[in-house]
Amino acid sequence: MFKEDLLAVKKLHTDGHLHWRIVWRVSILLLYSIVFLGIASYHFFADTLNFFIASGLYSIGFLLGFFLVSKMFRIHWDKERALVIASGMNFFGFFILLLYAALRYWSNNVVDYLLHPDAARVPGLTFCFVAGIMLGRFFYTVIAIRRVHSDSWVTHKYKIDNI
Repeated sequence: MFKEDLLAVKKLHTDGHLHWRIVWRVSILLLYSIVFLGIASYHFFADTLNFFIASGLYSIGFLLGFFLVSKMFRIHWDKERALVIASGMNFFGFFILLLYAALRYWSNNVVDYLLHPDAARVPGLTFCFVAGIMLGRFFYTVIAIRRVHSDSWVTHKYKIDNI
């Protein structure tokens, strides 16, 4: 099902029914998702994270990203231009990367000396959670684009045909 949504979004882009901001958002979300999954995988193997805890945090993050975080940024139909557009690009993923780098630096230089060397697992588990959020946001955005277009295009096409 998601494969059809992804192919539909690609076709909408090719046909010119997507605003450049939404194409940018989907591209950035895909890039963030890949990078965050890569970093989470690195931590999973390098920090020898518990599989059940890591996958549980990833799943909770995915659900949170899909059902909550994604709804903070609206995707809607612009009647005048007949395009699917997104309201205001956010930099949530970029700030999460910066936060990760700062947390990693802080963890390596401060926490390891004060606590136990296993404290490095905390950023790894946190990153599993954030990777789930980003992938959930990506999935929801692609599904929302297709849904908004299909709902609005029918109404738009009906009005044009009946003029």
